[in-house]
Amino acid sequence: PAPPTFVWADASGEGRSQVVWFRRELELAAAADEAWLHLFADSRYLLFVNGAVVASGPARFYPEHPEYDRVNLAPWLVAGRNTLAVQVLSYGTSSFQLRRTPGAFVTWGSVRAGGASHDLGTPGAWRCARDGGHDASAPRLSFALPPIEVYDARKARVDFLGGEPAASGWSPPTPLAAPQIWGELRPRSIPQLTAEWVAPKALRAAFALDDSEALLSFRVPVP
Repeated sequence: PAPPTFVWADASGEGRSQVVWFRRELELAAAADEAWLHLFADSRYLLFVNGAVVASGPARFYPEHPEYDRVNLAPWLVAGRNTLAVQVLSYGTSSFQLRRTPGAFVTWGSVRAGGASHDLGTPGAWRCARDGGHDASAPRLSFALPPIEVYDARKARVDFLGGEPAASGWSPPTPLAAPQIWGELRPRSIPQLTAEWVAPKALRAAFALDDSEALLSFRVPVP
């Protein structure tokens, strides 16, 4: 089979603190018999199925040895209309977590339901839209960390989880010009993270905030 296609909102994937959403609509005649999605994103992703967060990743990696995730979508799919949405955050900077690389998104897999098969590979029927609510000039708290995430939902201007992807703001994703930046995709080598509530056993003390100092800061975006 042909290698999967890396895509983004443009051919370069360049930019600091860029967030791009990817949407795939599925109309199923019946509940899914089998549904597997394989995906990788640089730098981070959240996978939503019908509005629910299903997976996050990828595992920490070097560009030469990226690791993809394999997600069983069947428990979240229903007969009728379904929406797959992936929020991808590209840091576009180096840190002690990741080297500097362009933004990237790639998927393959299929859904079998009601005697029909639906291909999930990129670019395929996926659509993408930039999230203008993220501040690309947000500072770092430390040289070892990527930029912090500063978000203004008023600037998003797109309904990323609902609405119609045929509306303004959505477009077909663009194959990346230099996918050779990443080596051969391999399966995730460690388990997926879990999301569990851990309740505190007791509250030992509560203190008032120290308001004796006024903290001022500023930032100047530079090339």
